[in-house]
Amino acid sequence: MFNDSHLVFHDTSIQPATEWSVNLQGWLFLRVLQGEGYAFGKKAPLQLSEGDTLVHAPGRSCQLRASQLGELRVQFFQVFPELLTGTISTSEQQSLKDAAQQENTFPLLQAAVSPFAQQFAILSKQANTSQTMLIRCELLHLAALILADHLPPPDPKPNYVLTAKQRFEALVTQMVEGQWRHQTVDELARQCGCGVRHFSRLFRMHFGHSLGTKRIVLSLHKAKKLLQESDAKIIDVAMDSGFNSVGLFTSRFKKHFKCTPSEWRKRHGQPVKATGKKKR
Repeated sequence: MFNDSHLVFHDTSIQPATEWSVNLQGWLFLRVLQGEGYAFGKKAPLQLSEGDTLVHAPGRSCQLRASQLGELRVQFFQVFPELLTGTISTSEQQSLKDAAQQENTFPLLQAAVSPFAQQFAILSKQANTSQTMLIRCELLHLAALILADHLPPPDPKPNYVLTAKQRFEALVTQMVEGQWRHQTVDELARQCGCGVRHFSRLFRMHFGHSLGTKRIVLSLHKAKKLLQESDAKIIDVAMDSGFNSVGLFTSRFKKHFKCTPSEWRKRHGQPVKATGKKKR
C-alpha cells in the first residue's frame, strides 16, 4: 500500500542489523524518528542519525540498514508529480523526471540541524491531526523546498520578437498540467499568436501526440486519483473526469493502465492512514 500513497505520512521500523529495500514509486521524503543506521544507493553509504532526513528519487533502489544496537524507526511520505497536474507545469514535470535519472544526486541527506529537517520535524508532530488538507499542503511545500532546486531557472525576458515556436515553448513552461484540459485549442492558439493548425503542429512536435490525447491522459490520471481517494461510483468518477460514457471511460482506462477501473480500485483501494507502524 506504501507504493500508491501520495502526500500521506507512514511510519515503519527496521529491526537491528536488518535491511529494508526501498522500492517506492514516488519521490521519497524520509526522517529518522529513532535509532541509527545507513542508507545504501549508488553513492557511498550515508550514515543516518535521529532527526536526519533523506530524499530519494522514484524508480531507484535504496537500502536502509539499522545498526546492530537497536531498531531504526523512520517516518516518510511520497510525492507523485503526475498527480500535481494543477500545480506544476509540463516542463517542470519533465525536469523532475530528468533529475530522477541523475546517478550521483540521490539519495540526498539533510542533517537534523538543516532547515529542511527541522521543518520536517514540525510536520511530523502534526501527522495525526484531523486537518488532513492542511497537512497535505504543508507536505507539498516541504517537498518543493528540495525539488525546486532541480528545476531550471526561468529564462530572462528577451528583448526581441519571439517566433510562434518560442511563444509555444514559453506557454508550455508557464502552464500547469491541468490547464490543458480546460482551455480550447482556439484560446491556446491565441495565446501563442498563431492559427489553430499551426498550434496543433507545434503541440504534436513538442509532445509527440495531439492535444486531444494529452487531455485524455490527464482525465485518466484524475480518474485514477478519484478511484483511490473516494468511494464514488464508477459512473460518477467517469463523469467527474470528463467522460460522458462509462463504456468509453472503461475502455480508455484499461488501455492506458492495463486494467479496468473496478480492478484498479480493488487492487489498490484507498491510501493507508498514518496511524501506526509496520515492522520490516
